[in-house]
Amino acid sequence: MNRSCCLLLPTVFLLYSPVAAQVTASFTVPATVCAGTPLTVNNTSVGATNYYWSFCAADFSANPDAVNLGNPNGVVNNPVFGCYVQDADGNFYGLVTCYAEGHLIRLRFGNSLLNNPTAEDLGTFGGVIPEQLEGIQLLKVNGNWTAIMVGGGNQSANSSPRVVKVDFGNALTNPGTATNWGNVGGLNLPHKLYIGFEGGNYYGFTTNVIDNTITRLSFGPDFTNLPTGINMGNIGNLDYPCGLTFVKYAGNWYCLTANMNSNSLTRLDFGTSLLNTPTGVNIGNPGGVLNTPRDIVLFTTCSGVYGFVTGMNNNDLVKLYFGNDPTTVPGATDLGNIGNFSFPHSLSDLFRVGNDIYTFVPNANSNSLTRLRFAGCSDIPGSSAQNPAPVTYPNPGVYDINLMVDLGLPTQTSYCQQVYVAPLPQGTLIGDTVCTGDSPSISFNTFNNTTQGAAPFTISYTDGTHTYTQGGLPGVYQSLITVPALGTYTLTNITGSNGCSTDTTETVNVSMKPLPQGGIAGIANCGSDSATLWFTASSGTGPFFLQLSPGGTAFLDPGQTLTLPLSQQTTFNLLWVVDKYCERRSGFDTPSVTLTPRPNPVVQFNSPGSICYNAAPELLTAASETTGLPGSGAYSGPGTDAAGNFTPADAGVGTHTILYSYTANDGCTAADSNQIVVNPAPVQAEVMITGCEGVPIQVSAAKGGATYTWTPATGLSNATVANPTAELDGSITYVAQVIDSDGCAASDTVAIKDAGPVKRAFMIPNGFTPNGDGHNDCFGIHTWGQVTLDEFDIFDRWGTKVFSTKDPADCWDGTVGGQPEPPGAYVFVIRAETACGKITRTGTLMLMR
Repeated sequence: MNRSCCLLLPTVFLLYSPVAAQVTASFTVPATVCAGTPLTVNNTSVGATNYYWSFCAADFSANPDAVNLGNPNGVVNNPVFGCYVQDADGNFYGLVTCYAEGHLIRLRFGNSLLNNPTAEDLGTFGGVIPEQLEGIQLLKVNGNWTAIMVGGGNQSANSSPRVVKVDFGNALTNPGTATNWGNVGGLNLPHKLYIGFEGGNYYGFTTNVIDNTITRLSFGPDFTNLPTGINMGNIGNLDYPCGLTFVKYAGNWYCLTANMNSNSLTRLDFGTSLLNTPTGVNIGNPGGVLNTPRDIVLFTTCSGVYGFVTGMNNNDLVKLYFGNDPTTVPGATDLGNIGNFSFPHSLSDLFRVGNDIYTFVPNANSNSLTRLRFAGCSDIPGSSAQNPAPVTYPNPGVYDINLMVDLGLPTQTSYCQQVYVAPLPQGTLIGDTVCTGDSPSISFNTFNNTTQGAAPFTISYTDGTHTYTQGGLPGVYQSLITVPALGTYTLTNITGSNGCSTDTTETVNVSMKPLPQGGIAGIANCGSDSATLWFTASSGTGPFFLQLSPGGTAFLDPGQTLTLPLSQQTTFNLLWVVDKYCERRSGFDTPSVTLTPRPNPVVQFNSPGSICYNAAPELLTAASETTGLPGSGAYSGPGTDAAGNFTPADAGVGTHTILYSYTANDGCTAADSNQIVVNPAPVQAEVMITGCEGVPIQVSAAKGGATYTWTPATGLSNATVANPTAELDGSITYVAQVIDSDGCAASDTVAIKDAGPVKRAFMIPNGFTPNGDGHNDCFGIHTWGQVTLDEFDIFDRWGTKVFSTKDPADCWDGTVGGQPEPPGAYVFVIRAETACGKITRTGTLMLMR
């Protein structure tokens, strides 16, 4: 039996291998089948001896994935072309040609071409194989393997152009013997080689890149004898034609060549026979993406004709799509360098593993191989039976069914047909939709999902006693079906207009539901041309769909509100309410609500100014509502009651913020604030001074005053200064009145007791209150008059000095380092020289807060 050509498993129709007239691949299959329904394929092929069915062919419209296999065993050097086959031992082998040295490499893949191969250098067979070795085809004829190679470009002594045959006998593991058939057909650095079969004879075609011609070789019925050849010249503006591919489409043979120098493609049309002299046309650079194209493969599928081109300079792969006519200029897409290409020299003939299609690309610069994969589906296995078992497609879609017959034989051919897998209809019954006053009913719904079968639909359902059928259902939104009575119904079957059917056991209950009831309420929003409305339901299941006039429609969940415009008094009417099941159009609890816009009040709070700490309470009148909107206001803040009575002693010295809030009679509010300053009262005079006989006494009023008045003026050096001196012969009481720069006034008495000659004057208070109220805020001896202070120290209970000075005007304010000391007992020591002599005072004082 004759076997041919690289175990090439074409995708669809004929790929690379010839079609003998007596073998026809064909089958019949329904154009449409329902998902999940077994599909029977009727094989009508004629004369075939083996079969391979793919029920989910590889998708050539998608981009392939790629993996670079590296350099097997490091023996590959400048690889250019390759052929890959399966031998009788079940193992896969490859032969790769190496350009520069003319070596032939044998690859062993084991039981799958997806394994990483081992490599063996078979050499040049004693120089029979030339340097500048290029194309190769591997065929099994009459049980023996024969490799046919072309190469040679007169670059060196052993690079004369030639055809070489290597016979491996009945196994590719044999060492092989080589024959130099010489230059047949005017070869001049021939490149890719194609071998076809027609009329019982083998024919070969190769392109010559030096003189831009194409040669046809005639081998006869086998490869025993020296072939004859003819150089057919330059047809179709060939320009360094590196690669070529053949395909038979609609009964005619076509060849496309890749022209490296002109970045173009040439199409040769042979008509119905490879023996015809072809016509040629250069179709240019499709899409302008070809850059130094080196090789091309072309093949047909159910969805059109595809091709791929390798590019040298860009190390890229370009995809071509011709539609359904290989004679048109194809669309082109540059896929880039998807497989670590490095001078991707050629594309091997295709082979199949499962539903995936593969090809090998030799990388001439990196001495490596790249494997490309065109993925098919993985869940529908193929078959090698003449009459395959029915196949089931679980998912809807369009599938390519491809039959290849006589795989690896000269009569290898294929046939492709598409089948549309229709989706199964799906839907649901909806119950609980019977509203008060309505007839019992159910509805059928596919939720407007167009993938769930072809409308209209016919359904079957049962109440447990009777079975009912309803047809003509569109299946979108609700297709209402009247049922005899309330109760439970089971959907048993759905059938679409495309004949696809689904059995189901979905059950629904039909029960009476009340109509939704309730009413609307609302409120005008303060200071805004809008109103907030809400629906209060007394029956029904939310969310609720409302129609209002004015206001349009809205969906509201219980508790949700709706904001609508309100520029003038408006009556909002409730026209329609729909809940989850039912609807109501009249008879609402509260069918309308009338709302009037509510402006915000405007509040102005002028500055209330300042007040003295010791002043009487004052009524604040600086705040008011300015638009005349009826309502009431209230004050709040330190020392202030709601009526605006401000007590400075309660607020304390400092700056205080007072808030005035106004609430209109319609509930809208506004507020404003301002600050009032409480000024401290002047520091008042000391209470008592004991004088020494014949010694003038200095009395002291508040510090920082603007005016001072002492009464009576008896014995005083000046009755209008802060610190006059008094010369007295007896005791007297003065009244000191002080007015500061803020207009705050204070007065107190100073009692001077005549001590006579006794020197126990210069009294010390036993405590002080540093709280900032202007009374007893500082502990000192400034009332002693003119003294020389030798020591003035204060200690806490643990003996730590907290204050020390020699300035009689200084006093302790109850702090250390700016931080207040805690209340309690402190010890003081004072030593001073006075008009009455040296004075020493020690004792305990109390710090009170």
